[in-house]
Amino acid sequence: MRKQLVVISLLLVVSLLAKGIAAKAQELPQISSSVAADTMWIGDQTIYSIEIKKDVSTEIGLPQFKDNKLTDKIEIVEGPWVDTISREDRNVTLNVNYKITIFDAGEYVLQGFPIIVGEGEKPDTMFARTVNHLFVKTFEIDTTKQEIFDIKANLDTPITWAEIKEFILSWKGMVVLGLMILVSIGIWFVIWMRKRRNGESNKPKEPAHIIALRAISALERKKVWESGKVKEYYSILTDIIRVYIENRYGVSTMELTTPEILNAVKELNSEKQYRILEEILSDADLVKFAKHIPSPEENAESVNIAKKYVEETKLIIIEETEQKDESNK
Repeated sequence: MRKQLVVISLLLVVSLLAKGIAAKAQELPQISSSVAADTMWIGDQTIYSIEIKKDVSTEIGLPQFKDNKLTDKIEIVEGPWVDTISREDRNVTLNVNYKITIFDAGEYVLQGFPIIVGEGEKPDTMFARTVNHLFVKTFEIDTTKQEIFDIKANLDTPITWAEIKEFILSWKGMVVLGLMILVSIGIWFVIWMRKRRNGESNKPKEPAHIIALRAISALERKKVWESGKVKEYYSILTDIIRVYIENRYGVSTMELTTPEILNAVKELNSEKQYRILEEILSDADLVKFAKHIPSPEENAESVNIAKKYVEETKLIIIEETEQKDESNK
């Protein structure tokens, strides 16, 4: 009888340990990696993506690469930034991207991307098990067989009125012209209805950049991050930028994701302005969704970057004044 009790007790202990190990295994993040293209030309660029599936409570951190290099030959051009984010119940999927380039031809193996899991003095490090192969090609020109010529200029072939008239009078031209008229009427009607519904009272009484800079300065003075509210600090900062974009360009951004906002202003901003906005939103996404904990210096610098974007994109109104030119009298 005693032997049976001992056996039953041992079985219960083993069962509990197995359940504990299984539960812990379920909490561990799942990491995989991929490259946008498995073949590229030397000096070209491609995207190296890391997909992380984790529980919403699991804290993770991204590695810091020395000299912005994944390896001795693979350089990081941009990143990391959070491209897509999805959530289902307690399961969160993060997609962290790096833009990379290689200047030596050959075959490269990308594997074992590290992720820091947990907090405290001894966090765990997990590695992606996916093995990605990247082939970098180059080409050689045999100048003894192939003569090199200068680039020829484009041929100047202006469109003639006869071609325009022929297209307009065709059924395709009639359809295009009709659609353009309908679209124009639709746009005019929407603008007219919006002005009639909202009136002029909804327009900001002050320029958009004045409102945004005042809000950023107020947030800077509060130093919310010093009380541990880092996520709240970056949420407020990005909301200020969203409202500024809406007031400045008329683009509703409060319900848009980071990629959607960047896509909406891509044609409105210069390359420099676009990169500043991308840095602001991507850094905020890393804090809000990837549990990234920035340094106090990074927190302070974030408001400077936000101010820089507003200053770079603010609308400058030049008031014309009539002055008498005494010399022309």
